[in-house]
Amino acid sequence: MSTSGEKWETVSHKKKATVADKKAAQKAFVQHAPTVDQMSPLRENSTMFSEAFTNGSAKGAKKANGDASQGGKKPNPTPQQHKKKKGGSDGKKKPERFNTLDEALDALQVAEVKDQLEEVKARVPDSPALWLGDLALLLNRKLLTKEFDPTFPDKPSDYPLCKMNSSVRKLLKNLMETYPERMLSMFFQHCIREVETDLPKGNAVNGYRIFLQLLAVEYPQFVTNRISDYLEVFKRRQSDRATCLTILWGCIQAGQHDPVIGLQVWSKLMLPLLGHKMVSPYAISTLDRFLGQKLDEKRASQVLGPNEFFPILDYVFTPNNSLQPNLQKQLLGHYPRLKRLAFRENPESNLRNFFPSLLARTTDHCPVALKTELLECLVFCLCQDQHCFSEWRQMYDSHMKQSSLLMNHIIKVWDQVKLPKKLLQETVRAFSVTNEEQLALNQASIRRVHIEECKVACEELLEKMSSFRMPWKTLISVVFLAIMTFLAMDFYTSHGFQGSRTEVFLQKSGLLAISKQAWTKISLFTTNIMGWLQVNAPIYYAKVSELCGPYLALALEKLYDLWAWFVTVTTPLKDWIAVNAPIWLDWILAQTVEILQRLMVWLTQLWEVVSEYAIAGWIVVAPYLQQAWDLTVVYVALVWNAVYPVLDQAWDMLKTTFSKT
Repeated sequence: MSTSGEKWETVSHKKKATVADKKAAQKAFVQHAPTVDQMSPLRENSTMFSEAFTNGSAKGAKKANGDASQGGKKPNPTPQQHKKKKGGSDGKKKPERFNTLDEALDALQVAEVKDQLEEVKARVPDSPALWLGDLALLLNRKLLTKEFDPTFPDKPSDYPLCKMNSSVRKLLKNLMETYPERMLSMFFQHCIREVETDLPKGNAVNGYRIFLQLLAVEYPQFVTNRISDYLEVFKRRQSDRATCLTILWGCIQAGQHDPVIGLQVWSKLMLPLLGHKMVSPYAISTLDRFLGQKLDEKRASQVLGPNEFFPILDYVFTPNNSLQPNLQKQLLGHYPRLKRLAFRENPESNLRNFFPSLLARTTDHCPVALKTELLECLVFCLCQDQHCFSEWRQMYDSHMKQSSLLMNHIIKVWDQVKLPKKLLQETVRAFSVTNEEQLALNQASIRRVHIEECKVACEELLEKMSSFRMPWKTLISVVFLAIMTFLAMDFYTSHGFQGSRTEVFLQKSGLLAISKQAWTKISLFTTNIMGWLQVNAPIYYAKVSELCGPYLALALEKLYDLWAWFVTVTTPLKDWIAVNAPIWLDWILAQTVEILQRLMVWLTQLWEVVSEYAIAGWIVVAPYLQQAWDLTVVYVALVWNAVYPVLDQAWDMLKTTFSKT
């Protein structure tokens, strides 16, 4: 029966469903479908947040429960609606745009946030996943600013949360505590993607940034567990400075309460991006902040391993790299602490992981500063981790040039380090055997030169280890300790100095009488001088103050004026020096290195020419020098035997003279 014509109609066949009927049925199914609180696992590129708020984030004004358009088209406005839109009386108020984020945060009221939260709860009470997204959109509208700062360099590290109304902050935290961690993690990823999508379009994202900071501070694992994903975001948006820095800022908030986690995020996320000019200033300033806080060095040492240490080493000691000179200097100031943290974790078993890369990087072509640092690190590894000797033996055949540099450095610092002598000796002897085997083969000229250098270094190092060194410091310490022990035992057994063996010895040698006489004279002179000073010093001080005081005050005033004038006059010169001195120093250093390298080449060539003649001359002169030494020893003994009685008589005479006086 049809109501349009008020007549009965006979239907002979089943009517075919139209497109409008299908869409109406689909709409009815959506409206009557049951809702589920717990979210099932969703794909990363399509979550309930992105599906629900894609349109809202673009326009910023749609409601979640708005009426669906029929047939996918917008309904035609009625005349009354058209008038309202044209007149603007019932139109939506344009969001206010503040000059700074501080002003926007001050204007944010907790009542507005509560009303919005209650409204969205009333609309979708069974979909708590939509509540956070609705509040993020609200904050985007309420925190509109004319200026956008991706990293807030002049603000506290916990900005903008520290500036937000405490009631609003508490409301947001309490709301997030009602959600499971899995849902919050998905919302964190949603905020990251919205920032990546909306910021290049010029849309407001301060609401998303507020939630990024809240979640990263409370749940740092949201950042540490997905660092590779954020690196992919950077690769996609590396031409967009604001987007990249905003996402980096959101991730680095994970270290707000724990600088060790901040250092972990920095080493895994910012260190790989340190070569990018738009990231490097923020990365260095972030490192300054984390290292300036109190670090748990035991935990921090677990964060920095070989994969993080060697990029830092290259950035610090390699000139003309992608890092700006001023930032390279700042990183150099932090390098000693970063190195200590990297080497601190179980050095007796962990340094073997650093040794192969350190040895492979030590070449003649690397910069002088880098080569020196590499050699020092290699020696430190050998001192701390004995397994490094095994690593060295395995790499020796393929790294002979590096091994010769390391052995020469060990020879140079032999007196300053304490290497395990037995292991070093066994290792060098194994190297010597390898050298002989390699020289027996017909090697290329360059490799043969390296083998010859290693052979010379091995021989010199073995000679260094076999030579005897007088332990003067130990010997003096032992003698001093023995004397003090003897004196203490002597005074203890004799119940004091009186009657002790020490007193008897000093009396027989005359030293006691001389000491007493000297002490008496010194005491007399000291007493006279102190008495004279007590009487006359105040008088002379008063006269000098009276005569010279005004002139001294005037002189000090003139000196102060002269210094102020000098500072004023030399300010342009100091500015010029500050700008140009680093350039000149770099040039001088480069020229000095080049001159030293040339000088080393010339000296090497000169030694090759002179060495044969010098060795031949030494073979001829050595016997004569030996004969001269033997004669010198004989004559010195004769002179000593002749002079000794005279010295003995003179000593007796001196003792007699002083004892009578």
